Amino acid sequence: MGYNARNDEIRDNVTRMRREVMSYSFIGGNMPILKTPRQVVFFVSLILALVAWLSVFAGVPYIGGHPSILLTLAYIVLALGCVL
Repeated sequence: MGYNARNDEIRDNVTRMRREVMSYSFIGGNMPILKTPRQVVFFVSLILALVAWLSVFAGVPYIGGHPSILLTLAYIVLALGCVL
């Protein structure tokens, strides 16, 4: 098998795979378009998560007892940063 024949075979396989991926039902309108969050959104989410973890170990009275609230807020901020 020569170089050109192998190259044509690879190109045909890639084209076939692209057509298969595009024919899946979830690509079209069902999946939301996600983008990477801005750096500020990522750091705000990271700081909220770190405050939640540190409040447990530092013994902050109200926040230390409920770190899941801050962690949930951090995940919501990060998710909104990916969607919006």
